[in-house]
Amino acid sequence: MIDEPILLDEDEFSRALGALGYPGFSHLIGGHKKNPAELLFSGLCSNNLDSRLVEALPWLAYRFPNLDW
Repeated sequence: MIDEPILLDEDEFSRALGALGYPGFSHLIGGHKKNPAELLFSGLCSNNLDSRLVEALPWLAYRFPNLDW
């Protein structure tokens, strides 16, 4: 059985990207490190994601190539 991804609001998503080292959001502090695969799936499952966040999705796959899918 596949669990549904936890959908984050855009602020949480931005902070999570910053916590993982994404350059576009590195200025955001206080984010909790999330599993990059879960963050990627959360972004892919979002119905309305800001374009700056969409641009970060390929970075997640590139930056963390050995994700446990």
